[in-house]
Amino acid sequence: MENTQVNYDKLNLLKRLRDESLYGWTIWEPTDIHSHGIPNEHKIARRVRHFTIINESLKKHRFNPDTTKVYYAQRFDETCGPFLRNTTSRLMLLELVNEEVIHGALNIKSVRGFYIPEHGRWFEFDMTNVPIYDAVKPYLTSQNQKAEFLKDLNNQIGAGLSFSLQESGQFNVRIDKIIDADFEITANQSQGWQIFIHNYFRFFFDNVKGRFGHFWICESPAEALNVLWLATYVEGKEEHEYSENGTYDGLKRNDEGKIEFVIKPKDGEQPTQVETSSMEMKQLTLAFADGKFQAKSSAFLIFKDSLFSTSVVLMDEGLVKLEGEELIIEGINPFQMERDYENLMNV
Repeated sequence: MENTQVNYDKLNLLKRLRDESLYGWTIWEPTDIHSHGIPNEHKIARRVRHFTIINESLKKHRFNPDTTKVYYAQRFDETCGPFLRNTTSRLMLLELVNEEVIHGALNIKSVRGFYIPEHGRWFEFDMTNVPIYDAVKPYLTSQNQKAEFLKDLNNQIGAGLSFSLQESGQFNVRIDKIIDADFEITANQSQGWQIFIHNYFRFFFDNVKGRFGHFWICESPAEALNVLWLATYVEGKEEHEYSENGTYDGLKRNDEGKIEFVIKPKDGEQPTQVETSSMEMKQLTLAFADGKFQAKSSAFLIFKDSLFSTSVVLMDEGLVKLEGEELIIEGINPFQMERDYENLMNV
């Protein structure tokens, strides 16, 4: 019963963390795919076929079709979907949730992955980057996708630069008479791509765990608190296990009324704050080198009980890496932070 409760609460915490802002899980009916005018019995057969394909591809569990709900990430599909499809197929982010009562106790298990309905291919997430890269790479490296990317850049840059795409899939960037030049821009006006890349970063770190634990992108103290509670709950920590020698020194409201972290001052110095606005992913730059593009954004990450600033880089094959990590606050006690947060909210 205890393990069942842990699984249930963990699932709720994960959903509370990202659902509203990124995933937007909703019941998926695979009959929605080209289903207009198809008789009901054919729609049911199609649903059974898709479920069977996924179920038989699962690595650890087989799900009971009578007690399993299949969700797809509708909001993620709206922001990232256009960049994860080509002329013949698309990636869908799905989650299977099975709820059964076994010996009087509620047993919940879930699994998440990418699915290509047109090809019947399932990529089950396992907290490594391998299934995500395997699924995403053919889409982000396709010539059709690169052509759309170039078209978007042309719209924002205007005259003076021209882009072309070689058959090999590499970019040519022409600046006057210079061909294949390295080039970098700040993509402030590239809203579609910027939203996609930022959401892809959030999605990636939600579903990939490093060797020593999760890195969670956080864009506000409230989001950081959710992540800290998740890590605390999963690891079974108690308040007394947190060090009192960290640099977290509470929360405060700024002049605009927004909540900010306060950093404990060093000897002889004044306390400093982490501006809430600075925690939002921004300063997206798009760089071209050797015929390939990279997209880079500044971000804040929670790792264990510490807050870091970093640059997150997306390469055109879907690879993600971190650069220039800087420790901002260490030793954040979520029990204390929760009390600080409630005190500010009650003022």
